[in-house]
Amino acid sequence: MCRSGCKTQDHGSWGSCAKAANISAQWLGGTGVSYGDEKAFYKISDDYNACLDAGVDPGGFERSDINAALRAADAKE
Repeated sequence: MCRSGCKTQDHGSWGSCAKAANISAQWLGGTGVSYGDEKAFYKISDDYNACLDAGVDPGGFERSDINAALRAADAKE
């Protein structure tokens, strides 16, 4: 069972077909990797984890939620 885009259609499984095609993940910011988007994503992720490490749940992944949680964490100290 190959992927629909497989040129040979001779693989034993979808997984072996995907492996042979050397499929890789792309950043979801468009046609190519956007360094700025990726950097912003990791900054938000790091700040979110910092909130959790400080014992404060941001309640969401929006920048405003994370900033409020970071301020609450600073106020606790």
